[in-house]
Amino acid sequence: MSVISLKTLANAEAIVPRYTGSTDLRLRPRDLPAPELLSDVSEFRGYFSTDYWEAEDAMFLHPPVESTICAVLRGVKIGDYSDISVSVHAQRLDGPVLSLAIGIAKVGAADSTNWQSHVGAYRHVLPGRWAVVNKSIPSQLQGKQCDILISAQAVGRQGNDNAWALFRRFGFSMQDQKTS
Repeated sequence: MSVISLKTLANAEAIVPRYTGSTDLRLRPRDLPAPELLSDVSEFRGYFSTDYWEAEDAMFLHPPVESTICAVLRGVKIGDYSDISVSVHAQRLDGPVLSLAIGIAKVGAADSTNWQSHVGAYRHVLPGRWAVVNKSIPSQLQGKQCDILISAQAVGRQGNDNAWALFRRFGFSMQDQKTS
């Protein structure tokens, strides 16, 4: 999956969520561990946070100004699935374009210095729009307990006011296996 790059907002097109295949397992955010910040926040500017938002049944990330934020959902039991996908929402119409991604790591393997290596491709999501982010689950993690990573960044120079990234509908699926 490729990352969409926006030169200007005038060139931006809405990202229509795509059907990503048969989902074998869906987990609602309320059934997952609460997110914890994983990023090194020592140089963050502006407001940032993460939490489970009960009223929306979503994991919430608010990225800082000019930095990427990552939160971890610790110790999620992964079945024998090969892919994870998450519906994401740039919730505020008056917010910035958001760049969002999902990742997966062995329990405790991702930390503030290496989390980027566990995260998949970022998708730019326009204010008020939805998209799907996904990541292949490495075979050595299938069937294990893992940490799920969620990541967000406010894109452009307009700051991070109302940068509400919501991660909903966590889905796990198997790649089609062809036999010869």
